[in-house]
Amino acid sequence: MTNFETCTMDELVLIDGGDWSWKSLAQSTVSGAVGGAIAGSAGGTVTLPVVGTVGGGVGGGILGAVGGAAAYLVCGWW
Repeated sequence: MTNFETCTMDELVLIDGGDWSWKSLAQSTVSGAVGGAIAGSAGGTVTLPVVGTVGGGVGGGILGAVGGAAAYLVCGWW
């Protein structure tokens, strides 16, 4: 006879090593923003939906932040 026990969701999260972390989301977002701003500062201007035309550094920062947040949401939390 086996002694298997059912795991709760909290136990599965601990086993998997994944848990939602606002700190990790913020780090990924800020890292993307900084990297994007540095890369974008070499260019002239960027036209973004809703925001309009902004400097390359600002546009790169916005796009980098969105990319960093998306990367965390897709694969960083687990």
